[in-house]
Amino acid sequence: ASAVASRPDIYMNRLWPGGVKFGLTTTGTNGTFTLGYTTHFPTVNHPAIFHDSSAHFQPWWATAHLFLNIVGVGSFEITGVDNDTTLELNKSTAPKTASTGDKYSILGPIGLVVDTFQNKQTKPAICNDGSGGCYLAWVSSATSPNSICATRIDSNGVQYWDPAPGAGYQIYRDQSSSSSSKNVSLTLDDNNQLLLAWEVTNQSNSDGQDIFAQRMNNKNMRDTTFAWGSSAIPVTGAWPNNQTNPQIFGDDSVVAGVKGALVPFQDQEPGGGDDYDITMKRIQGDGGTLFPAQGFWYLDLKPHGQVDFKAVKISDTSKAGSSTGILAVWEDDWDEVNNRNDTMIYAQRMDRTGKAYFGTPLTWGLCISGDTGRYGPRQPWTAKQPCIVPRTDGAIVAWTDLRNGPGSIYAQFIGMNGSLW
Repeated sequence: ASAVASRPDIYMNRLWPGGVKFGLTTTGTNGTFTLGYTTHFPTVNHPAIFHDSSAHFQPWWATAHLFLNIVGVGSFEITGVDNDTTLELNKSTAPKTASTGDKYSILGPIGLVVDTFQNKQTKPAICNDGSGGCYLAWVSSATSPNSICATRIDSNGVQYWDPAPGAGYQIYRDQSSSSSSKNVSLTLDDNNQLLLAWEVTNQSNSDGQDIFAQRMNNKNMRDTTFAWGSSAIPVTGAWPNNQTNPQIFGDDSVVAGVKGALVPFQDQEPGGGDDYDITMKRIQGDGGTLFPAQGFWYLDLKPHGQVDFKAVKISDTSKAGSSTGILAVWEDDWDEVNNRNDTMIYAQRMDRTGKAYFGTPLTWGLCISGDTGRYGPRQPWTAKQPCIVPRTDGAIVAWTDLRNGPGSIYAQFIGMNGSLW
């Protein structure tokens, strides 16, 4: 959140079994006041200094408009943080004395500030970093056009890539002022390298939105080098119409010592309108070879909208590495051709060679809920808003389902062979 509603910033928090780690209300009973110079503001005469040897004050508190509240004494603005045990208070309002043992509290914003740089920072995405911390990426309008920025944060909340009040590390900014970036997705590969994919607006109106991707080396906490060179990979190139909402996963193949990736996304079919299908491209480890060489692999190929897809990476240990792939679910509106208002949940498994596994025909996918009868039992109801988590032998899907009225939540296990139980 931001103090200015039209200029949002990025915050984060870490959940523990007993609550949250960052931004908790701080309380204590060991505070003492002194008057004098400080290391941060040596030219300010006699500021009020609050010290508690058992405290752990955060450096960003001084810029977050926080207040020290002392029971029975008053509330006082924090103007500086010398170190994790010493605060500076507004001299004009601070008490001249206070008794050791007075109870105090500092009510902080719930979260750790990540990016409060100029203009808007929006649409954060997060994944773990394999070491107890996380990677965060977001869209920043501090640049023109909008860019993709990211940072790495360890388990103690320490930020390593141009931390706040910095802008974060810039992953990508297009050279054209009209080609803004958005909808970033990220995941940690099995070798602890970060994978990112995002949309970029093409300068040509006929080409719409394109998909780009990048792999980072992450050899240490501060390493921001790219495995695929300084330029991001144009996954969809100048393919007509819109390619949107990408995800990205490692493909477990290695070329020249670097792993490849799978990038599923939504593709708007020729003619535009609401005809979207779920498709995928594969990037080899060299960063320059894409499969298929032309066009995309289709997880489905049906009329009208196949949208709001979610995917997870899966591996079939009974086969060679080529079986690594994804299992995706989506909201399906194919029956709009019959002027029905119901939507359905469909699924498809696809490996890294582009082979599809579910459905008759395979371009149809597997119905999970709400099929109106063309390739399944007649079940005319609305199902939408799917989500998915992986299992070693498949995945579990949940969704909103209106078969019994205003809305319920249903779930389904999907096996590697398409079995449902």
